[in-house]
Amino acid sequence: MDRPNQYFERFKRWIADFLICKVWTDKYPTEKSDYRLSVFEKLVMSLLILIRYLSLGQIKRLIKNKEKRTQCSEIYVLLRLGILTALVSFPSNSFIYAVFVIYLLVEVFNYPLYLIFVETYGEEWRLRSPNRSLMLLFI
Repeated sequence: MDRPNQYFERFKRWIADFLICKVWTDKYPTEKSDYRLSVFEKLVMSLLILIRYLSLGQIKRLIKNKEKRTQCSEIYVLLRLGILTALVSFPSNSFIYAVFVIYLLVEVFNYPLYLIFVETYGEEWRLRSPNRSLMLLFI
């Protein structure tokens, strides 16, 4: 196989593994499930997934240890809350300030919606701790 085709095949495998592609090819929620998502559900899920992939919280993917990754995620949620609280407490007329506040607000609302509408369909999803889940949803 020549090099361009080799890279193209890798790219196709990577795209096929991308969650939005799985949603639109009816491979998500799972291939075992009889339930198929409606077009509206696919659109909402795609938007939630896209926002989640653009989140700064994806830094946690660099951490291999699952416990450390969970801690990193929790610290990020608390830091995001603290930063958002500080920014709202001390307003500014700067465009960059407004964009950053809007980004944080979108991310704050996207996180619980992503958990409810996307994560719960995943095969590996399970409720580890009801208290932790509720705290993360409300923060």
